[in-house]
Amino acid sequence: MSATSLTEQLVQDLAKPITPSVEELAALHVLDWLATAIGALGTEEGQLLSQYVNNRPTGCCHAIGCGRRDSAIAAFSNAGLSIILELDDLHLGARLHPADVVVAAALACAERENSSGNDLLQAVIRGYEVMIRVGESVGDAHYRFWHNTSTCGPFGAAAAVAGLLGLDDEATVNALGNAGTQSSGLWQCRLERTMSKPIHAGRAAEAGLLAADLAALGVTGPRFILEGELGLFAATSPDADPVAISRPAEGWKLEETAFKPWATCGHANAAIDATLSLRESVSVDAIQKIHVRTYEQAVVFADCPDPRTTYDAKFSIQHAVAVALVGDLSPKEFEAEYLDHPQVRQLREKVQLEVGDGPNSSKDSAWGAHVSVMTDGGTEEAICDNPKGSPANPMSADEVVAKANALLAEAGLEPREADALVEAVLDLASGGDLGQVVSRIP
Repeated sequence: MSATSLTEQLVQDLAKPITPSVEELAALHVLDWLATAIGALGTEEGQLLSQYVNNRPTGCCHAIGCGRRDSAIAAFSNAGLSIILELDDLHLGARLHPADVVVAAALACAERENSSGNDLLQAVIRGYEVMIRVGESVGDAHYRFWHNTSTCGPFGAAAAVAGLLGLDDEATVNALGNAGTQSSGLWQCRLERTMSKPIHAGRAAEAGLLAADLAALGVTGPRFILEGELGLFAATSPDADPVAISRPAEGWKLEETAFKPWATCGHANAAIDATLSLRESVSVDAIQKIHVRTYEQAVVFADCPDPRTTYDAKFSIQHAVAVALVGDLSPKEFEAEYLDHPQVRQLREKVQLEVGDGPNSSKDSAWGAHVSVMTDGGTEEAICDNPKGSPANPMSADEVVAKANALLAEAGLEPREADALVEAVLDLASGGDLGQVVSRIP
């Protein structure tokens, strides 16, 4: 084992400069996260989460939809809300949703500490860096059992909060060590279609905040929490790639993070985009069969031919393809009330899903899909290698803002309120006041 741990190397790498353009992108990710969290308030999971938070003591930090609460509760609640709609941002290689955890923890700390908007953005950028690098290092075997957003999230949250608290390198390493020892989040919840995912994100944000707060007091943590004999890799990652932690890279990992245009599991996005490209060239009434070939993890996570709940629909490539042919892919079309739509149900039953040729790991395949639609008049085919929102096929800033406005409107904000909130968040990149953001959070 080297004298310098992986977490020490990682902390040292966080000293590289942050350009204004990266801060502007970070503000867009904060906006996307905030709108996605606010948009989830009306869901069943959101209402249950709010019920829990409303019974907690008041404090100084905004818990979305629940007034002011303690920073830990605000981080937990806001992170949980932001993962519900499946519209949260996504890093493909790390297979995790960094905003849910990092922004939730950073915002709670920044509000508590009266930090500036610029400080918040820089903390978010560094938190993404840590969370994503850890996610890239844990390997396929880890992802089979463990929810990367939950297991790698505490590292990112701790790094972001450590930056806001002004911790030195040694204290930040302690924070990451104690964040990692709280790593958790098993995928059994996915097999049983439960409501555990918001708890995963919430506890990861809360754990990172706690780890950094304790490190600020001098609480030490394991330096070799990743590669140590009893560390994360040994316990959960038999095919870990430690080099991913310190692999040289241009820019920041936030720049590799995708926005999600559709309210579905990210593993369905390529199939959606391929289907959308065929929509104008096929007659829905003439469709006999729809054949979807995609990578193995997409089939593992999103093969649900007969969805019965909202959760099922969001993790059903069959449903997503059907909606892409006849709907507008709004979040409502993935709710339980829409599942028995006659035309969608009939199309869903015609979808055949299988693992395609080539790489069978989402980490290696750019999350691609091949869709063939067989009709009375022949077969139309389309391939999507880079889903909409990914760095190779990005959403524009205007598209991200439009997505945010749609979610805020659905949540009941008046256009004037929504516009003011959007403007306040985006202004953070040019020195805007964080207080102007939090004062507008419902």
